[in-house]
Amino acid sequence: MIPRLGLSLLSLALPAVATQMSVNDPVELPVDPSLYLCDGVAFEGSCVYFPITYGECNTIEDKFDMKKDGIRSAVSGPNNFCTMFT
Repeated sequence: MIPRLGLSLLSLALPAVATQMSVNDPVELPVDPSLYLCDGVAFEGSCVYFPITYGECNTIEDKFDMKKDGIRSAVSGPNNFCTMFT
């Protein structure tokens, strides 16, 4: 009876160790440094995929008529974040 109990505990401990190792390993996700911009709310209307380079500030006035509605919705690429100024 004791050997069975020992194997049961060992079988429970191994998955926990394997999980712990995989959690600590860094995972590199692909990052897309781009913006998807639309002149309508909820990504409707005229939209533009705007690729950018890290560390660059970009003016996007040539893509949208800022005298009308300008940009009403925007999202950054996957696994990325962006700060936008108006």
